[in-house]
Amino acid sequence: MAYFWELADLKDSRESALLTRAAGLSLRNSEYTLTSGGQSSHYFDLDLFLLVKENAIELTDFLVMKMAYLKKSSSFLFNKIALIDKGEGGPVGLILLMGLLTSKVEEELIIVRPQKSLLKGSVKGELNVGDKVLILSDVATTGRTIYSAAEKIHSLGGTVSSSLVIFDRKQGATENLFIKNIQLFSLTSTATLIKEKKQELEEIFHKKIKDPEKETILFDFGGRSSTVISVG
Repeated sequence: MAYFWELADLKDSRESALLTRAAGLSLRNSEYTLTSGGQSSHYFDLDLFLLVKENAIELTDFLVMKMAYLKKSSSFLFNKIALIDKGEGGPVGLILLMGLLTSKVEEELIIVRPQKSLLKGSVKGELNVGDKVLILSDVATTGRTIYSAAEKIHSLGGTVSSSLVIFDRKQGATENLFIKNIQLFSLTSTATLIKEKKQELEEIFHKKIKDPEKETILFDFGGRSSTVISVG
């Protein structure tokens, strides 16, 4: 059975404020078709949040704390952390955090480029046979990008049993990755965030886009899945 693990505690005012601000500032309204074929009314451009130095530092510290908690309290041990370069001109998300992360974690970091056809060029950094890798990404939707990155790591002799994202959109990623023996962890899901912080999110969004026709921006923000294990 696939479990939805959310590491943040939205009852904690600091954690709640950080994730609400990150979601609100990076959320964008756009009708488009997902790689799974489904439709979406929104996407996240987390770079818009991370380009502010104070935001990047605060989110990095938060991630480091949650990764340390994860490593101590679960069987999903890792000695390398992989960030995904999505390429194709799209947002690189957590790549912007790499410089900060290298000074705060004991694990070595690598960059995985799933779109590269040449296997040796698909990983930047040192990846050894037997390395246990945690994939760190910004958002999970179907899990396709995370699994593509995991395949590259597996092909080079590493193993991936877990991935951590900031936001889980709960549109199939946890279930799809579970089938591939990868457990998805998130700081929070969009379903939980919208349940707890809908008003704050709408206020942040409408400060940026003052358009009465955008009132439905969050209509599918909550995703569909519901079984959540909170360990925050």
